[in-house]
Amino acid sequence: MSLATRESTQKTIHHNTRLLRSNNHSGYRGISKTRDGRWMAQVRPSKYKSKYLGIFNTPEEAAEAYDDEVFQIRGFHAVLNFPERYRHVEYDGDAARVPVAGGYVIVDRENVPLILSNHCTIERITTRSPSVYIVYNTEDGSTEKRRLAAVLLNLEKGEPSVFINGNRFDHRLENLLSGKSTGNTTAIQNREDVGSGLKGVMAHMPSMSFNARLWHNGKAVSLGYFRKIEDAAKAYDAKARELWGEDALTNERIGAKPNEKTLELEKKFLEFEEKQKLHREEASNSVTE
Repeated sequence: MSLATRESTQKTIHHNTRLLRSNNHSGYRGISKTRDGRWMAQVRPSKYKSKYLGIFNTPEEAAEAYDDEVFQIRGFHAVLNFPERYRHVEYDGDAARVPVAGGYVIVDRENVPLILSNHCTIERITTRSPSVYIVYNTEDGSTEKRRLAAVLLNLEKGEPSVFINGNRFDHRLENLLSGKSTGNTTAIQNREDVGSGLKGVMAHMPSMSFNARLWHNGKAVSLGYFRKIEDAAKAYDAKARELWGEDALTNERIGAKPNEKTLELEKKFLEFEEKQKLHREEASNSVTE
């Protein structure tokens, strides 16, 4: 085939694709219905190039051919007709672990189709922690890129979201909160793990006790010193609810537990308190005598 003939053939293919694209009622990407009732598949590796994949008897066969080729080109960045063929979704009860470009995301089972039918990617913006983004079609036919958490919570643009357990890949609805209306954007700054395994609680060795504190309006607020880790956690939770309401991320709400090191320290602190008590009693008795 001569170069002129090849270019003429390619132009004919592009021309027929444009003409027949409006007749593609299958709903699949990358395919067009031909005049003889069959289906043509093609991909566009770049903006100005297209690759002809063949003619098929059914739209499903053409769509699968398109998926095979575009997945080879773009991997998990590709938007596919049958994404379940390439993504091994792991289900665990009502939750699912779905592979996306750059990693994975955990969502409720009912939201798996949303992830599979749109392009999702994990990106790091400046120095912030990585976030999951989704590119989806809007009602006016355009595409929009937003954080997946914002889409699932139906948040306004610019409205922050909070992950209760701190895992930014866990997008189950029970793990998501709006940060704007509840003050949780500030609350999340009081890290879940400051060495103790609990939010807002850290060991203070000079006093042999646990210090409960939180950040508010850019300042650290000390809530007192406690021998028992449970008392320190309760003090933090009470102040958090006072500042941010019942939606505050408290230790009780997220089910935070002290780690083994903290429990060992608590035992030492209580032993130290007991020794101090005995010493005071002995001193008091000696004075009485």
